[in-house]
Amino acid sequence: MSDHIYLFIPADLGGEKRNNGRYEQFKYHYWGYAKVAANRHEIPPSRNTNLSAPYQNTHGISQRNLRPRRLCLLQEDEGIDIVDVSEWEADNGTLDYLFICYTTLQFSYDSIDDMEELHRISESAARQAGVNAYWVACSCMPDDEECSEDVYRISDIVRGAHSLVVIIGPPPGSTPSVSEMLRELGSRMWNFPEVLLSPSNKTILVYMRDCDTDYFRVLSKRNLAWDDALISRQLIDHYESSILLSPLDLVSLALECIPNRDTVTYYEGDLSYA
Repeated sequence: MSDHIYLFIPADLGGEKRNNGRYEQFKYHYWGYAKVAANRHEIPPSRNTNLSAPYQNTHGISQRNLRPRRLCLLQEDEGIDIVDVSEWEADNGTLDYLFICYTTLQFSYDSIDDMEELHRISESAARQAGVNAYWVACSCMPDDEECSEDVYRISDIVRGAHSLVVIIGPPPGSTPSVSEMLRELGSRMWNFPEVLLSPSNKTILVYMRDCDTDYFRVLSKRNLAWDDALISRQLIDHYESSILLSPLDLVSLALECIPNRDTVTYYEGDLSYA
């Protein structure tokens, strides 16, 4: 074997010197989703104590209230009664309900006739569907101090519904086509998530103002009149599990789709909630 000893002497190779020769700072950021929707330690004690014992120390996601606060309960022959869901279900069991999708551009809260017609169709649709109740924003989201809770849980209300019913109608003094009215509904910021999150195993029934409720249209989510069909179709396919978007794709498409829709501002954070 050779007895030579080799010495390696550091040499300046002419490279860029940064941070006075120190290592670069490691820039770490977690790009992901929170593990829970809410921190149970942030929930006011008055609400936390209402939980049954098995749920007191469980995962934070159990704090989500998955049921609507109010529902329009069908009476035996005709008419409805607006009930507190938690109280009614404590005595009678779980209520199955329809989710009613409409736009205030076609059914104004300021018009008694509009509200009566909306309830007439909703009640008839619920009876035909064989459910005991329906959820409609004009009556089940009263303008009180707890209204924000209804906004926060709207996605759970849609997901928990038996099925979704769309009700359309021309505003006074106009005669748009069915396609135009559906397109107007599809252009609203809150209506799109309602359709998107509705049960995938049920078709959407479309009813018309002033029409016999025995006649309705049956549509799929994909066949509603979307102006941004190329984008909205991808989100619909994702939520129906026919494709799987990455978290980045999902957020990017949602930010393309939802902010471009119209709304009447109720809260400053409406876009974030949607």
